Amino acid sequence: MLYSFYLYYRHYCVYHEAFNHGRVAKDLRGDQKLISGLLFSMKSFCQKINPKDLGPNALGNPFRSYSTPEYKLHYFESLSGYKLLFMTDPSVPLLRELLSFIYGSLVVEQIIKNPTFDIGERLTGHPLAPAFSKALNDCVQATPFFASLPQ
Repeated sequence: MLYSFYLYYRHYCVYHEAFNHGRVAKDLRGDQKLISGLLFSMKSFCQKINPKDLGPNALGNPFRSYSTPEYKLHYFESLSGYKLLFMTDPSVPLLRELLSFIYGSLVVEQIIKNPTFDIGERLTGHPLAPAFSKALNDCVQATPFFASLPQ
């Protein structure tokens, strides 16, 4: 089951979409800041303990996901500074390909290439948000694990 989607630019959230989230965020902005800090820490941690020395300016990020008994966080970071993540049920397989597709087909094509959008601008409240939200929902609802829970 997919719970929610976040789109970050650098260290701040520019878009959020909740799907099948059982818990309603009491402080969405606070949750977004916590996730941003978690991403920074996990990325740094994974780079530091990696047995292969990637160097300080290495392309690529060894951090892809992590899981708890309650949820799984799937992570994709683009070279342009956009970070996409899903919060899902722990049983959902790695969503790297889906996140990559959403970045290339939705974020780049519908948002970044649009002349009315400034890179890093918050998408929430922007005139492009409804079309992006519909395309994202259509994409996500087509996945086999959108609303399914393990038996």
